[in-house]
Amino acid sequence: MLLRETRARTLDSPTQLADLTALPVWSAEEGAPEPWLAPTRMLAMAIDRDHWVDLITDASDAESRQLHRVLSRSLAETRVPTPRLIDIYQPLASLLDEVRPSRHVLIAVRKGHDLKELHALLNELAIINREVNGMLYLDGTVTAGAEDLAEPAPVAQVIEPTDEVVADPSPEETAILRKVEVSSEPTPKKTSDNKASKKNDSTDSKDKK
Repeated sequence: MLLRETRARTLDSPTQLADLTALPVWSAEEGAPEPWLAPTRMLAMAIDRDHWVDLITDASDAESRQLHRVLSRSLAETRVPTPRLIDIYQPLASLLDEVRPSRHVLIAVRKGHDLKELHALLNELAIINREVNGMLYLDGTVTAGAEDLAEPAPVAQVIEPTDEVVADPSPEETAILRKVEVSSEPTPKKTSDNKASKKNDSTDSKDKK
């Protein structure tokens, strides 16, 4: 598949992409909660479930990764294997080596993509007999989801020990404490020595008499 002649150097719109490639072009649904869900479901119905499909796109782009996840879910509904995510910006020879196991590919490109590079890619795919089932147009309007953004590591919270402040007891509590202290004092026990001393005292008193 070759690009038609054009004076443009970069990609500007999905209509332009469809005119240049003569391929079906899919773009995100504006205003939808999940903009790529409906387009990928329609795309999945057009792909034979016995075919393995690769997705060629910018692997470092957040919207491209989101598209890949939604596309994988939509293809799973029709029992098509999960597409491999192949980086479009790697050397062309490496890209073609990755594509060889599959006979069908999808290409997702962003607005402003170099049409010369896209022309070279489509030309090489045609030479190795790889069928491009469709193009997907990324315009940057789809915001990255939580899965696409790296969450910052939580900051460790240092808890400093604090001096415990003990309140002074109330007058009622003071009175209760005093009663407890008095009742808790041990009662002196009578020993044998005490008994003996008492006997001696009584004997001495008799002798004096």
